[in-house]
Amino acid sequence: MLSGVAPSDYHESITNALTLSATVSLIDRRTFSGEWPNAEISSRGLFAGWESYWVGDTVVLFPEKPQAVAEVMVITDIVTSFHALQPEANGRDVTGSRCKTISIELRGNVYTTEPARSLSRLRVPVEEHKAPMQGYGEWYYLDQPNDVWATPFTRVLSRLYEKEAVEAWIPSLRQTTSTELLDCGREGTVHDRNYAASTDERIIDTDTGQKRWFWDDCRAEALDIANLAGLDVGAYDQERKPAIWREVLRVLDGVADKVSAPAFAFTKASTVSRSEGSSLVGEKRRHSEVGAREGDSSVDEVVDGLIRGEGINVDEDEEARRKKARVEVKVPAYS
Repeated sequence: MLSGVAPSDYHESITNALTLSATVSLIDRRTFSGEWPNAEISSRGLFAGWESYWVGDTVVLFPEKPQAVAEVMVITDIVTSFHALQPEANGRDVTGSRCKTISIELRGNVYTTEPARSLSRLRVPVEEHKAPMQGYGEWYYLDQPNDVWATPFTRVLSRLYEKEAVEAWIPSLRQTTSTELLDCGREGTVHDRNYAASTDERIIDTDTGQKRWFWDDCRAEALDIANLAGLDVGAYDQERKPAIWREVLRVLDGVADKVSAPAFAFTKASTVSRSEGSSLVGEKRRHSEVGAREGDSSVDEVVDGLIRGEGINVDEDEEARRKKARVEVKVPAYS
């Protein structure tokens, strides 16, 4: 779409979108597992650039060698791995900010349109073709049918779109092969990510002098959004108090008896400061009580009690669930 358009002629909205091509954030963290000092967090989704990818999606993978794109993955898990974790300076908290390496990888079943790239040369039965794979012709397992592969999130080129949709968007591709269809857009994606790496000031040089991606905790922060639907978000939210919530979580997890000497306290209702011009400026809001049952203490009352140094009663069934053993799944590395 931008072919033949000089960068100096880009509309500001285009340069903003291109600058975000190398941002990444996770969606809906589900489970935590590991054995000290290593750990894994499993998530349901991932934002990479402008696109979101979810467990169950079929995505196109960059080739590992200088060749055309021919592999896709059906995602079964999105995993953040922490290696050689170390506690924070206080000796008790582990936030993940102090570890040797942190990586995000996608796990799933991998298929290829090129039989020469299949280690087993086994065809995928037509009835096993996921909806986006239909219409691209023959598919082959990368190796064995039940193999689960792991690959860095940076190898994701895009989601796999239905062949009919791609041909409708780009009519010139109607007479091309399946591999050429999969390869469409690769050069543009590489250009956009390189543009972002050289333009987004939040992306810092690594030890090798190369700049790659900006990784933030959530989508709002990755996009550097200050205000969303009239509410200040992320680092712009003056009511956001991560330190006190970490203390509260320690009490809820049973590793502390009470919140230690907070320098501030939550109130039942507080004035919310929002961006100028918002119709919600100065409005009062109440902290959430969603999920409270009749006769239970509200969320506000529980939190206020923790801040005052009061303990809480942990349901025995909940305590049993916390101690339930996890099943460890070993995944072969993608090669």
